Amino acid sequence: MREIARRTDLHHKTVSRLIDKYLTMFVETQAMEPFNVHMIRLKPGTDVNGIFRFLAIKDKIDEKTKRKSKVIEAIEAIEATKETKNS
Repeated sequence: MREIARRTDLHHKTVSRLIDKYLTMFVETQAMEPFNVHMIRLKPGTDVNGIFRFLAIKDKIDEKTKRKSKVIEAIEAIEATKETKNS
């Protein structure tokens, strides 16, 4: 983890969190007991380009979800103002 963190200029806890959140299906983590170190490697048969495609699609889905939630919030705000005017 620390080597990935060093190469990416991210904190090692951030790297750990991101791997746990997004890449657990693509990587194997092996604990090296006496040193409290985790070795991370790609699972056999995993294509790096496939990981990039997965992350790009996930990002697009997240963007659309955020846009939908903002639209829903705007509609709710409009309805709330209509209700207050009618009261």
